Amino acid sequence: SFYLQVLCTEGIDSSACIAVFTESHRFLFNCGEGIQRLCVEHKVRLSKIRAVMFTDFSPQHVFGLPGLSLTAADAGNNNIRVAGPIQLKSFLHTTRHFMKLPDGLLNFHTTTEQSSCIFNSSEVDLRMISFDGHNNADNNCSSKRNCFVGRTPELKGKFDLQKAQALNVPKGPLFGKLKNGQ
Repeated sequence: SFYLQVLCTEGIDSSACIAVFTESHRFLFNCGEGIQRLCVEHKVRLSKIRAVMFTDFSPQHVFGLPGLSLTAADAGNNNIRVAGPIQLKSFLHTTRHFMKLPDGLLNFHTTTEQSSCIFNSSEVDLRMISFDGHNNADNNCSSKRNCFVGRTPELKGKFDLQKAQALNVPKGPLFGKLKNGQ
């Protein structure tokens, strides 16, 4: 199974956060302040989070990452992929004076390429697509934005014997081809 859960929507004091669930993995999109509380409220187990993906490098999207990292490590998660803007690594590096993360906990996946693979398993293939965001003329600053594309494997349909008989499909090799989805 594969489904999405909205943990929080964008508001005055909150940022959008979405969780994606597969049978064995959890993924978060954006990670604002209070993400641990949201995960507890929505029963998202931090020990199962495999990746946190960021659409941009803005305070409302990234300020929850240090706390989430510590809480996930305490929950026994020892490998989280972090995907997003290149500034994420520097941001977490600045926390080293007051926060000690276990070595190898966060694996950064930042890219200057337009499209790259973030996570690939038998359940889902996640890709990050980077593009230039808006330009701010006031401070001559432009920002990178990311969007993410997820793809699940194709599921074969079930062969309906009664429908095949109702359509007068002859038994034999043709039944076998229909069962195999040909």
